[in-house]
Parts: sequence; C-alpha cells; structure tokens
Amino acid sequence: MLNEIISNNVLWLVMITVNVLLGGLSLVLPKKQVLGINYEDYLNHSYKVKGILLHHIRTAVSALSIVSLLWLVIPGNSIREWYFYVLTVCTVFHIVYAIRYEILINKKVKTAIYKSEFSGLYLAYDNLDTKYSDMTVKNGMRTEKTLSPEVIRYFGTYNSETIKTFHEIFAPSSFLYEHTAAYKKDYQKEFNGSPCEYKSKSGSYYLPYEFIELFQQTPHQSEWSLEILKLLNCDHQTIDNLVLLLASVRLMGQQQELFTVEFLMALNPYFMTIANEEVIKVKIPSRIVRENKLLRELHHYILMTLERDNSIRFFREAINLYKSFFNAHGYMSHQECMVYVNYLMDQSKVLENERIGKFISEFCEAYINNNSYRENNEQTEEVLYERVV
Repeated sequence: MLNEIISNNVLWLVMITVNVLLGGLSLVLPKKQVLGINYEDYLNHSYKVKGILLHHIRTAVSALSIVSLLWLVIPGNSIREWYFYVLTVCTVFHIVYAIRYEILINKKVKTAIYKSEFSGLYLAYDNLDTKYSDMTVKNGMRTEKTLSPEVIRYFGTYNSETIKTFHEIFAPSSFLYEHTAAYKKDYQKEFNGSPCEYKSKSGSYYLPYEFIELFQQTPHQSEWSLEILKLLNCDHQTIDNLVLLLASVRLMGQQQELFTVEFLMALNPYFMTIANEEVIKVKIPSRIVRENKLLRELHHYILMTLERDNSIRFFREAINLYKSFFNAHGYMSHQECMVYVNYLMDQSKVLENERIGKFISEFCEAYINNNSYRENNEQTEEVLYERVV
C-alpha cells in the first residue's frame, strides 16, 4: 500500500502543486498592516524564529518541494520513499504556515512589530537624566532611535482600531512592563543596554517614556493622554503619572483640546483619587514631595489654560478642583500654601491676565476657608493680604 502511494506520480504532483500554491498565497491575499507597517514585508524580511529568519526557513522548504519534481523521472524507490516523507513534511509546513502567518495576522509577529518600533527608544541608566529629567520619576537615557513615520501616521487617527492597538502596546501586560529574561537578553544584544523598568516593587506601573515620544508627535494628544491614564490607573503611582503627563503637556502640548474644561474635568477623578487616599492622613515626607510636584504642575497647567481659554466655565472648574483638593487633604501647611501663592502671583505679573488675578484671589479664599486650618486662618489671612496687596 505504501509503495503504491509512493509510486503514484499524480499524488506527487498534487502535493507539489499544493506547496507551490501555498508558497504564493501571500500574493493573492489582501495586504495587511500593523501600526501602518506592511505585515507581509515584516514577516518576509524581519521576523525570526530561534534567531533564524522565518523567510529563510520557508524558502528552504519551498526549494525542497520543487526538487521533488526530479524524483518523478529518476528511478530508485528507496530514495523516492525517503523524499516522499520530506515532501509530506514540506506540505504540512506550508499548510501550517498559511494558517498561522498568512491568512490571519499572527499575534507573535504583531508583538514583534510592536517591539521593533517601541523597544530601544530608551535605555535604563541610573546616573544620567533624560531630556525630560524635570518631570520623570526614574532616570533613563534617550537613544538615537526614533518612531517611524508609519507609526506616527497610524496614531494620527483615533478610532476603535488604533485604541485597541494602543492598549496592546501600553497596557500593563505588555512587553514594556513585563520583561522576560529572553527580552532583556535580546535588548542588551541589539541596543547595548537594559530596558527601563516601569513596574514598581509594589506591582503598580509608571507611565513609560515611550508614550512621551508618541505624545509629542501625535495630533491626538488629549485622547491618548486619557487612554494611558485609564490603562495605568493604580493608586500608588497615579501621582507620578499625573506629574509626568502634566509636565508633558506643559513642555510639548500643542493640541488645543488639552487646554479645555473638558480635559480638566477628565483629569478630576484622578486628582480626587489621590486626595482621598487613606495614606494622606499621615505626614509622609516622600508623599508630600510627590504631591507638591503634582500641585506645581497643576498650577502650570491651569495658568497656561487660562491664557488660552478665558471662559468662566474653566475658571470655576479649576477653583472647584482646588476646593475639593484642600478639603480632602490633612497636611498642607501654611508655609506650603504660601509657596503656591507666591508662584501664582509671580506668574500673574508675567502673564498679565485679569482672570488669573481673580483665580489667585479665589485660590487663597479656598485655602482660608478650609476647615482643617481654622487655627491658622488669622495668620494666613494677614500674610496673604500683604502678598496680594
């Protein structure tokens, strides 16, 4: 029975034809893209399995199947039997390859494309600040690598497809946070350094620098900013992530939608999460430092927005945010408040905006009326009066 199958030239021709047709399947299938990058091109020229280009493996298998034509005319059942098994393996390989890699986008290939674009933008470096050193919680070193134009164009659209891709790249389960030993080894080999660590010992997540690279080049800065906050909304790192995000808005914010009451209202729940945490009932020095940074960035943001959006609606929402923040806090001292007042007063002289002057007055009033500081009100009012006058 086996000899009849091996000797059947028609079966051989069918198997060889299947190999040839499957080998050229990508030519007739619709072109697919990942991050705006041609999926087939990446699969054929860049994707590796065990360090070997998958395209080279496929080329070798295709060559073996074509060579099978010789055994249709060359006698020798023993060699023909051996090669029949080779042809069978080639046929199975092409069928599996077509199903796993060509008909649908392979998940591993897609992740490899993500890594090829977002890995290597930064290296972990403890002793050197990044160009964003004034707003980071960890140190790193920026490399010469940049995001490709295809990626920038891709995230220039904000829809269900790009949102899904964004989540796959920046969600806590992605390669940016979960570094396997193999990933670190490949990273060291390719970029001569280690990837930045964005996962804390407590299991919460920092906003990655790779997002900042995307933020400064996308026209949808407000949309992607809110998406990243949703993904990384964990109590212990919300402060640091808001500091980094607001600093990014201050230094690189260009989209008008960033400086609107709608964006401020979208940030409000995150500020309230911070304000209502149980930990703030205790005077923790490191926590105070982090929140001071956050409030300073909030001041920057509100003043910048008051320059652009002079509407009463934004003004009232900003004041209400401060009132909620003050009422929830249990350790903001008179001295710390005066630091903010002095800063706001100095900025008002530079910006020459009447709304900012009104904002400062209500800011001070909100602080004075905070029930937590009744014992300091008389002294506070005197100092604030002298400073404002």
